[in-house]
Amino acid sequence: MNQKGEEQNSRDKTGAAVDSELASLPLRLLNSPRGYEGQLRCFAAGLSNPYIIGPRTGVLMTARLDGPSDRIANGLVDKALRAEKEGLWGKCLFDVRGLTNSGYLQGDLWLRGAAEVCRLYGFETKVDIRSETVSGDMPQDALAFYAGWYDYNVSGPFRNGLVEFMPGAFAYHLHSFSAQNLFTTSNHWVGPLLDRGATCTVGYVDEPFLGCTLNVEAFADWFLRGASFGEAVYHALPSLSWQTTVIGDPLYRPFKLTFIDRYMETVSQNADQSGWAEVMAANRALIKGEQPEIAVSSMEDEFKARQGDYAEGCWLLSCYEKEKKWEDALKVCQQMLKKLDAGSAVRRCFLLMKEAELCAQMKKYDLANSRFSTLYEEYPALRMEKGFLERWKKIAKSAKSRSDQRRIQEALREIEASSYSE
Repeated sequence: MNQKGEEQNSRDKTGAAVDSELASLPLRLLNSPRGYEGQLRCFAAGLSNPYIIGPRTGVLMTARLDGPSDRIANGLVDKALRAEKEGLWGKCLFDVRGLTNSGYLQGDLWLRGAAEVCRLYGFETKVDIRSETVSGDMPQDALAFYAGWYDYNVSGPFRNGLVEFMPGAFAYHLHSFSAQNLFTTSNHWVGPLLDRGATCTVGYVDEPFLGCTLNVEAFADWFLRGASFGEAVYHALPSLSWQTTVIGDPLYRPFKLTFIDRYMETVSQNADQSGWAEVMAANRALIKGEQPEIAVSSMEDEFKARQGDYAEGCWLLSCYEKEKKWEDALKVCQQMLKKLDAGSAVRRCFLLMKEAELCAQMKKYDLANSRFSTLYEEYPALRMEKGFLERWKKIAKSAKSRSDQRRIQEALREIEASSYSE
């Protein structure tokens, strides 16, 4: 839909989220009364300082602590407080659609911009540019930020449970009805994302039209610069009296400290998170022009001293893979697996897949096939992921394992049969 069409439809529409109507109350008091048709401009989105957002600028900063269960709703503040105390660490995933020229290009541009904001801050940041949403056959581990679009219902690793959100994580999927039901763990997006561990999110109860949705780039920029979750959202939200629901503690402020202060505090007081701090420091140094070989050498020393730290190991894995240093990458992967906590199911899944892929690169097909077999046995969700089975099929063929090839074919037939029944 073109911009003129969006504007006309937004003027004619009368429905809105209760939360957004509450947020617009000061705006209605400040201005002459008007009906409830259409959306109202959120003047806070034009402010250069998010800290002055409030009733005087036309916004009652409304957010809710809610979710599919009492446990989830009650835990939102606990996770926020933990991230404020220990820092919000982890990886960032942005799932764009690869658009270059369409009426929906703005959505992709916002997501790409948010990814760049996170990258420049120092986060390990991945941008999936395929037109389809991120695949369920690859686990997504240790996420601090996720933003993507555009599936009606939760999909991929967010559907099958192969995702790990860090305490304090922000997760956002842009879809017109993402918050239509907050109490489901399998439909729409907001409920499932909270169920999987996200601490804060934004969703829509009905068609908002793209131009009236969260500018996620502006949100990420203000959030990482130290604004609270609520301040960052309303600074980046074009419209009030509209379709948006904000879920999470609006006072949550994980980036209040400067990066240097947070880094010093973490490496001196919190050994469990210091690996993430070292990774972000290395990324920031590379952005400023440090030679990659110096950064890698320093991280290798850190990784050895910490005897297989997960964050540092993932960073080294990425570097070695880019340089096609398969042997070095495999050693790091195996050392991380030895140290991994028993409860880290998603991280184990990620590392087993990495180990299998690295073995395949080195033509160690028997070991690669063994790892795929382990994944098949330990992670039932993968048995219904065609991409995983197709990758294993090639490895099993190279390993000349007829029994595994038969098992894979049976699983593929089950997937085909289930798709027909649906």
